[in-house]
Amino acid sequence: MNASEARSATLKPCRVCGESIADTAKICKVCKSYQDWTRHLFRWKEVIAATLAIAPLWVATKSLRDLAMPASKAPHILASALKCDANMLRVALSNQGTAPGLIGQAKLHFETDSVRQPSDTLLEVRGDAPKDWTVIEPGKVVTIDLQPQVAGVNIALRAPPYSRTCNAVATITVRAFDQSDRAAVASCKCP
Repeated sequence: MNASEARSATLKPCRVCGESIADTAKICKVCKSYQDWTRHLFRWKEVIAATLAIAPLWVATKSLRDLAMPASKAPHILASALKCDANMLRVALSNQGTAPGLIGQAKLHFETDSVRQPSDTLLEVRGDAPKDWTVIEPGKVVTIDLQPQVAGVNIALRAPPYSRTCNAVATITVRAFDQSDRAAVASCKCP
């Protein structure tokens, strides 16, 4: 083996630019790139820096989206029967929305064997049910007691003897401040 072959045996091409460098060289003299695994770190340095530079912008997009398209605020009032006995139906109304809502008139009717009784059997409601509109703030709960009456006389919430099932159903009018109405419904089995 002559001297030029010995020199070529100790040379290798640079992994980046292809120039001949010493076999044991860690950095290329021409392009200054590392020859071992650390060269990959410097290649990805710009990608990582760009990603980190975009991160604050990504967080800012939520604020910009909220400014451009604000979330709609609306009440979401749900009703649930708390107590049902022969004399009254206690209903809890909860506003789970993001804006105040109004509750209005409550109506009470019976459903026997899954059939709503005709409108002439609708009952008048007495007790502390709102006679006018009452405001419910978001996250608040209001309870109302509904006492059924017909022609001013209290009646009992009892299942008719001819029915297999009976439910007392309270329907409470719910209004948003944009004047849109819907109903919150709570029911319980007749005692």
